[in-house]
Amino acid sequence: MNSYIEEVASLTVGTIESVAPNEFRVLLDIDAPQTTALNAVVPQGFPRLNGYVLIPNEVGSIVGMVTWLGIERSAYPRRSGFKDFGLLDLPFPLRKMTVLPLGTLQQTVDREYPDKLIYQLNRGLSVYPSVGDKVILPSVSQLRNIIEGGEAEQGVVIGTSVLAADATISVHPNRIFGRHLAILGNTGSGKSCTVTGVIRWTLERAEEERRKRESEKPLNCRFIVLDPNGEYRNTFGDLHARVFQVQGGHNESTDTNSARNIQVPAWLWDEQEWVAFTGARPGVQRPMLLRALRELKAGGKLDLTEVDAVRRYFSFVRQKLQFIVNDPTQYTEYTKYKDVGGLLVSVQDKCMRFQVADEGLSTAIQEVVNQCGEIIRRRRNDKGYWSSFVESELLELLNRTNAVIAQCGESVQQIPEVDANSPIPFNVHALADYLDDMTLQESPGNVQHIQTLSARIRALLKDAKLGAIIAPSEIVTLEQWLHSYIGSGDEEDSAITVLDLSLVPILLMANN
Repeated sequence: MNSYIEEVASLTVGTIESVAPNEFRVLLDIDAPQTTALNAVVPQGFPRLNGYVLIPNEVGSIVGMVTWLGIERSAYPRRSGFKDFGLLDLPFPLRKMTVLPLGTLQQTVDREYPDKLIYQLNRGLSVYPSVGDKVILPSVSQLRNIIEGGEAEQGVVIGTSVLAADATISVHPNRIFGRHLAILGNTGSGKSCTVTGVIRWTLERAEEERRKRESEKPLNCRFIVLDPNGEYRNTFGDLHARVFQVQGGHNESTDTNSARNIQVPAWLWDEQEWVAFTGARPGVQRPMLLRALRELKAGGKLDLTEVDAVRRYFSFVRQKLQFIVNDPTQYTEYTKYKDVGGLLVSVQDKCMRFQVADEGLSTAIQEVVNQCGEIIRRRRNDKGYWSSFVESELLELLNRTNAVIAQCGESVQQIPEVDANSPIPFNVHALADYLDDMTLQESPGNVQHIQTLSARIRALLKDAKLGAIIAPSEIVTLEQWLHSYIGSGDEEDSAITVLDLSLVPILLMANN
């Protein structure tokens, strides 16, 4: 039997040339295998990318994966026993490779079978190699332990490795699903089949474990498949998967499962999704859209009384005036004169349109009109140009605005503060009208900008197929929607949901 040193010497393929925390540079021996290694008991391809090598040290062997192969020209190496080797130093191709360290392979003796060695791969390195250390090929048993990682019995088996003597490839569900995962490959390489297999084999293994433990609890897992090409709708028929599709999609008579119409109510969307869907631009459209969403979700309505309309408008004016007063550059810099002056003209014009029966409220509104007129008379010349404003006059206007709000009393509709991201149902079809009405009441100068946005919203909702997805006629609560698409957790409830989105891009392109 060969000694350990003799065995290592027979498997040596190179030496460490340089060491870095994330890679090792290896100089391959002149007599190292060119394409296939025959000195590792079983023929194996070497050197190749993604192949494995070992670097023995005092705690075991460092496991490295080949990430780069190349040839560098250098002087012909001189070997012992040869003197005056040649008269010229001709360039000689030296093969080199870069190795990525993966972990440390440690060996122990099996207690039941003392002649059998057990290998365990531990992630990370406790000891780094030194320049000149030998690099060897792993044996078949070592290669199997590197690939299997000691989890073949614990994990879910997903295949075998043709590069490692058909070693079993298994993954642990807690590790593979507890972080981001990507399955990549060329067209036709089997990505969809791999995804299907991972889901199926995981559920089968989980069901086996549940039966071993004789547990009565159903499997607590959910798989939601977003299917842009419509290729998964019949894949999980035997597992009773919930399948949803766009109206007018595949012929249901040919499907294993009866697909339901997919519905993603617009009241479920967050701010960014609303902005992207409507194409609302920053400046005027986006703030008004988000405000309308907040008010509609909080119970806002279009049929306001005259007093409610006054309160809403003057609350908007108060907010604008407070912002201007808090920032002197808003009313003392030449470029901002027109903005403040335009607000005063707009307030004066809007106040003249209010018709309220309450005498006290009417008087308070008239005082705001008078104050706006006085400031306009002082700050605008005959040519229509504005001069700088004074803080005291703006504060006086702010106080009179507060007086109007106070006169509105308890009859004002109070709209609670609600986040636009909150999943609160509301009438989506009322959004466009609400935007137009709110703009007419508070900011008539922006009507043209908002009408473009509201017209776009109406056009999107008018589409029969798209409207059925984002604004379904039937009213569902958040709990009902989650139970339909994710499941309720009952024993007979499937753990898989397939959303067939194959027609969604067509619908979106037709509306853009």
